[in-house]
Amino acid sequence: MESIRLEQMTVGQIFQTTFALYRRRFWHFLGVVAVVYVPLVFLSAGANSLEVSGTAAHLTFVGRTLIMIGAPAVCTGALARSITGLHLGNPITVSQAYGSLGSQALTLAATGALVAVGILAGLLIFIIPGIVIAVYCAVAVPCVVMENIGPMAALDRSRILVRHDMAKAFGLGLILLAASFTIGYPIGRTIHLSVAALLGSGTPLTRFVSSLVGGLAALWFWPVYVIPQILLYFHLRSCEDEGLLADRMQLRS
Repeated sequence: MESIRLEQMTVGQIFQTTFALYRRRFWHFLGVVAVVYVPLVFLSAGANSLEVSGTAAHLTFVGRTLIMIGAPAVCTGALARSITGLHLGNPITVSQAYGSLGSQALTLAATGALVAVGILAGLLIFIIPGIVIAVYCAVAVPCVVMENIGPMAALDRSRILVRHDMAKAFGLGLILLAASFTIGYPIGRTIHLSVAALLGSGTPLTRFVSSLVGGLAALWFWPVYVIPQILLYFHLRSCEDEGLLADRMQLRS
């Protein structure tokens, strides 16, 4: 199988490469995402259908939030492994993508949680700090996988890399955010209204089915949302070290 090139790219080239990769390895990338997101969809749907209050409601919310934050970072790590394998001309299976992470899975989850908490805190303070944190932490998760470092080191490493092309990191994030609203929200709203029309409005069953169907529909778009973030990492690494590609980067054996 022909390998892919990972190098300095424009935003347009990042998305072009993303779509090319997804078309070429559609079932693989969908499988990598499904391993994490299908259980998350059922978890979220089940939690949304529960009618709990008081302490139980708070604990349920905190537990679900932690899982929903940490697990996608593990998925991103597995996708990064897959893309690196393609670059090296050695494609790997879904199980190999996750198996190669080993103990890094916990590090990835912790990194994802730290990024989310930092962004949320920044947004609550005055919005702009949250945006700055989001940009600086744009490639923190790929840093964990590609450079075998811990959560705090990954946050600092991401900041250093992003400074090489902050405009591109911000622009890419803005496009992905806009796409999630312009595509994701209408689809989710349509599904919710359709389910409510069939099963009635406000019932636990309606909330469960609506959340389940909406989550499974979003599953198909997640690789297109995550892969550009990984490609951004390779772009920034190439900006830092001209021509330095995945086969010369520090990889975890």
